[in-house]
Amino acid sequence: MFLFELNIKELKTLKKLHRNLCYTLSFFVFLSFEFSYAQIKDDIDIFFTTGRDVIFSPTKFDRDDWINLSATTAITSFTFLIDEPIKKLVQENRTDFSNKIFAIDDFYHLESMGIMMGGIYFTGLIQKNERNRNLGLKLLQSTAYTAGATLLFKFLIGRERPTESDESMSFSPFNTKWNFNSIPSGHSSLAFAFSTIMANEHNNFFWKFCWYTLSSLTAIARIHNNHHWLSDTIAGAALGYFIGEFVSNHKSNKYSTDSPTQFSFTINF
Repeated sequence: MFLFELNIKELKTLKKLHRNLCYTLSFFVFLSFEFSYAQIKDDIDIFFTTGRDVIFSPTKFDRDDWINLSATTAITSFTFLIDEPIKKLVQENRTDFSNKIFAIDDFYHLESMGIMMGGIYFTGLIQKNERNRNLGLKLLQSTAYTAGATLLFKFLIGRERPTESDESMSFSPFNTKWNFNSIPSGHSSLAFAFSTIMANEHNNFFWKFCWYTLSSLTAIARIHNNHHWLSDTIAGAALGYFIGEFVSNHKSNKYSTDSPTQFSFTINF
């Protein structure tokens, strides 16, 4: 009965998020369509070009890429050994204050990210601000590719969530059920995919610190709220970060420095 109620709750939440996101994006599309059909078409081409390169990027890994992959795999593998004691420690020390702080995973996810990326992209389109238009496009690419990779790995690995079992090494590969899609953490991967793009917009320590703190708190919240193991969040964070970096540095995502900046995110500390 608990599992059934949990799945129904998750389904209703996803439907609500999807509906609100569609309404918001439709509004921005309506405002911008008559202004920039050609630009939107170009951005669609960029979206798929970058996506193709993301898919085939492992075939072009250099030495540093393989080192990063090996290090991430090693760290994630090590945390498998401490997943169960970490879960026990965190769940035994939850407080009302921590519950409020780590409710952040209800807010920094699909709906808020969709509204932000849609607002940035279509505002840039309407204002003919290439920088903001490019930023919105990079956010869409990063989150979309990360979401696709996350769902694929969830399906292939099929790890049981900590809400369903105290056994961290319970797996059922090629499983589409919610309770067997624990790794990687989707909240963590999307949070880092989004934050990495935003952090790279300015070479400012405090700007970067704020965005990575936000994504880190979201990942920690998934452990605190017992939806994921520690290793799930590390795998998700790494996935989102590396895809975000790839998208941010892709040659197709360069914009002209002569473009207007009426709405650009310039913050000085």
